[in-house]
Amino acid sequence: MDFWNRYRAFIWENIPLESPMNSLDYWRDYLFRVMMLYLIPLSIVALIPSFFVSYLGGHLTLILFDFFAIASIGVIGFTKFLSISAKKVLLILITNALALVLMLELGSFGPGLMYLVASGVFISLLFSSKRSWLGVFSGVLVCILVGLELNYSFLYPENGEKIEWVGWLAISINVLFINGVIALVVPILFEKMQQSILARQKIEELLLGKQDDLNTLIQELEIKNSNLSQLIKGVSEDLQEPLRNILSFLGQLKRRFGQDMDPKAQLYIDFAMDGGRKMREIILGLLDLAQIGRNPEEYESFELSEVVEKVMFLQKKKIQISNARIEVDSPLPKIKTSKTYLIQALNELVSNALKFQNPEVSPKIWISCEDIGCSWKFSVSDNGLGFDCKASLDPFVVFSRLHPERETEGFGIGLALVKKISENLRGSVWAESVPGEGSVFFLKIPKAA
Repeated sequence: MDFWNRYRAFIWENIPLESPMNSLDYWRDYLFRVMMLYLIPLSIVALIPSFFVSYLGGHLTLILFDFFAIASIGVIGFTKFLSISAKKVLLILITNALALVLMLELGSFGPGLMYLVASGVFISLLFSSKRSWLGVFSGVLVCILVGLELNYSFLYPENGEKIEWVGWLAISINVLFINGVIALVVPILFEKMQQSILARQKIEELLLGKQDDLNTLIQELEIKNSNLSQLIKGVSEDLQEPLRNILSFLGQLKRRFGQDMDPKAQLYIDFAMDGGRKMREIILGLLDLAQIGRNPEEYESFELSEVVEKVMFLQKKKIQISNARIEVDSPLPKIKTSKTYLIQALNELVSNALKFQNPEVSPKIWISCEDIGCSWKFSVSDNGLGFDCKASLDPFVVFSRLHPERETEGFGIGLALVKKISENLRGSVWAESVPGEGSVFFLKIPKAA
């Protein structure tokens, strides 16, 4: 194998590719180089029995020409002083000359006709479409010379083979027909290849241009997202301190002077404290939203039942207050993804189901996970208020409220958090709902390798 690699490197060095890469001429030159890579050792292997048979048959001219052909092939493969175009022409001349000598020495039914066809194939494969018909013209010339010799014996008077010109014409026409078909079909094949190559180059150039534009947009988007996250985090953190002071002083005001205040003043203080607590929840929600995607998610394998148990623990108080019944598909699979993100997403979906209950029915929530090939599809269903998917706002947009505040609580951050988690996990989230009958929220994330 090491010898073959050195031999191939030597041939590659002596037959360099001169045409531009990915052009049709480049692949013609490459094909010629590969042909010579295998033709040289195969010619040497074929030379030994050829010498022996020629010697036994007394064909000294054929022996001398075999030596000449091998020497010419050596010049093509082992020297650099000829261009690749000149080496191609030399190969065609050797092939036609070998066809002529074989037919003169061995007769019209020898292997010479095969070499004549091979010459047409080589010309069609190695030269441009305009030159492919040279194989037919060279075949006509060889057939004329052989026909004259077979009938008039200019070079071989002792050759007893005589053939009527009509018979030789029929043989020649068949050979030339094959070369003509090759000269016609192979250029069409190469033309289609050229069109395919050009189309591929255009697509690659277009994709590279689009890729550059896309990379620029991604970079700009990452900068904007980073700035937005920093802004949200900074504003939220800056707001928390004065908000804590406001709530603290309002609490002290109520405790110290509450007995001296009239009921309306106490009611105003309660309203202010309630608004402050809601503002704090909004700030904390925005902070959670800003944190998603800031650090690369860590994938790990775990039992999905662990995540469901954690969610049930986090929502234990709400479940007890609402007397909700939670049903979970069994058995739950073992999956590999970001455990932290999945807990956050499912916790928000279950919290959302508990939040938007239908007061006329006992709340029920169903949690399931389905293997859909390359992804996991989670669903959280409820029999709550539901909403009109067509008429309502997108529930996954920040601060989107599907129900009036007098009916339900909530600030429109939880589902936006679920959407951002799904995007960071390269998944998707969507909802199906019927007003008054309940909703189903779906979360699909790809399986980790």
